[in-house]
Amino acid sequence: AAVMPLFVIHGLLEVVQPKVKGKEKVVVIGASGGIGSMLVKMLRKVFADHEMHIIGVCSGRNEKFVLGLGADQVVDYTKGPIEKALAGEDGTQVYDVVFDIVGGMESYNSAKAILRKNGRFITCVGPEAWIGDTMFS
Repeated sequence: AAVMPLFVIHGLLEVVQPKVKGKEKVVVIGASGGIGSMLVKMLRKVFADHEMHIIGVCSGRNEKFVLGLGADQVVDYTKGPIEKALAGEDGTQVYDVVFDIVGGMESYNSAKAILRKNGRFITCVGPEAWIGDTMFS
């Protein structure tokens, strides 16, 4: 079970790696969870020679943890819709890649609101599962 996140992260990186060209702005929704935390660390390591700006979305209590993994910035999803915190100064869509590790319509709609034209939305949650809309614990 401990190896499973590595397969997921490898798959996520395979999708984005060939398309990274230089300075990219990347958002990881679910950055403090098991897969999200490993993804932030891997993005920082794999793209060390790029000027990648990584934003982790998590609760405020995990801010130091996610920054320690290599995120440049943290957005606390408990303070409201993340697109309000991440919108460009003129309200434009400014992010190149959004990794959604949580799922749910809220994450999907936030990603749509902040992705630039031709930006990439990458999720490890199936299109109909929308796990993020329901708390199971």
